[in-house]
Amino acid sequence: MTLRVFESFAGVGTQRMALERANIPHEVVGISEIDKFAIKSYEAIHKEIHNYGDIAKIDPKELPDFDLYTYSFPCTDLSLSGKMTGMDKGSGTSSSLLWESEKIIREKRPKYLLMENVKNLVGNKFKKGFDDWLAILEDLGYTNYWKVLNATGFNIPQNRERVFCVSILGDHEPYEFPEESQLTKRLTDIIEPSVEEKYYLDEKRATRVLKDMIENGKLNFSQDLHDPSLQVNATQVVRLGGIIDKNGKKHQAGSIYDKNGCSPTLDTAQGGWRQPSIIVDDTQGFDGIRYYNTYSPTLRAQRSGLKTLEYCEDKQHLDESNLEESPAYIRIRKLTPKEYWRLMGISDEYFNKAQEVNSNTQLYKQAGNAIVVNVLEGIFTNLFK
Repeated sequence: MTLRVFESFAGVGTQRMALERANIPHEVVGISEIDKFAIKSYEAIHKEIHNYGDIAKIDPKELPDFDLYTYSFPCTDLSLSGKMTGMDKGSGTSSSLLWESEKIIREKRPKYLLMENVKNLVGNKFKKGFDDWLAILEDLGYTNYWKVLNATGFNIPQNRERVFCVSILGDHEPYEFPEESQLTKRLTDIIEPSVEEKYYLDEKRATRVLKDMIENGKLNFSQDLHDPSLQVNATQVVRLGGIIDKNGKKHQAGSIYDKNGCSPTLDTAQGGWRQPSIIVDDTQGFDGIRYYNTYSPTLRAQRSGLKTLEYCEDKQHLDESNLEESPAYIRIRKLTPKEYWRLMGISDEYFNKAQEVNSNTQLYKQAGNAIVVNVLEGIFTNLFK
C-alpha cells in the first residue's frame, strides 16, 4: 500500500526525505508552502510538486485525500529566541497558523498526523495552548502521543530538542517513539576539510573574542604558562568564548565551539555572524590566532603582532622563549551551508541541488527551519513498519 502524504509548512521537504530513507512507499499528493526560496529548493530536490500555497487560503474541500498530514507550523512566536507572543487562535501571530490545520484535519480526517515544533511549546508559558490543541484532536477521534526528542539521540551532532506529536485516528496499536541512542558522531565528522576564506573570522572579530575571554578571566597570562592547572583546552575555549552584547548577555549565536563536540541548535542565521563558529586547525601556518602547545592538546593563546597583549595583566611570561618552538596555528570559522544541512541529516546530494537555485543566506535559513531527517526516519519507521 502506498502512503498518501500532504506536507503543510513543507520547507524543503525533510518529511519526504525521511519517508524515502525509511523505504516507506509513499506519494506526496500536495504541499503547502509560501516561501518562494524554499519552494525552489523543494522543486530542485523533489522535482514535480503540487503546491496549494498559503494554508490560510486553502479550501480543504479542494484537497485530494491523504493518509498522513504533517504540520511543522512556525515556531517564531514560541521559541525562546523568538518573539514569545504565542499561538492563540485569532492572534494573527505566525505560530497561530497552527489553527489553520484544524479545518484541513476536520474535513479530510487523515489516519495519521505528525506535528513538530520547539520544546518551548510544552513549557509553562504555552503548554495550555498545546493541551487545547490536543483536546480538539481527541474530540475528532484521534489519540495523541507526544515526546521531546533530541537530534543527538539519532547520531546527529547538534543539540536540537524538538517536541513531536503523533496522532492516530480510530482503532490502532499504541504508538511508541523510537529510543534515543548514544551519539557517536561529532562536528569533526561533518565539517568540510577545506572552505573558502570568507567563512573565517577576520582579525578584528577574532581579537574581540580573545579580548572578551581575557577580560572575563577565562585566559590568565599573569602566571607561569607551564602550570598545568592554568592550561585552557579546546573544550574550555569553546564553552567560554563568544560575543557579549552591550547588556552583558552572551549569545549562543556567534559563540565558538569545539569541532570535537556538538553544534548548538541551529537557527535561521539571519543577519550578522549568527552561524555557530568552530575552532579548526590550520596546518598551513596561517598567521591568525596563534596557539602554543605546552601540554598537547592543550592550547595557549597569543596574538602575534597585534595588540592583544595589552589586555594581559602581566606580559613577562609571554616571552616566546618560555614556550615550545613549534606553535600550532588555530583559526575560527563559521559553519558553512553544507555543514548546516548535514547537521539536519540531509544528504549532500540534496544540498547540492538546492545550492544550484539558492543563495547561502537562504540555504542557512532553510536548514534552520527544517526537521532533522534522522529523527523523522525513526518516528516514521516505528509508525509504519
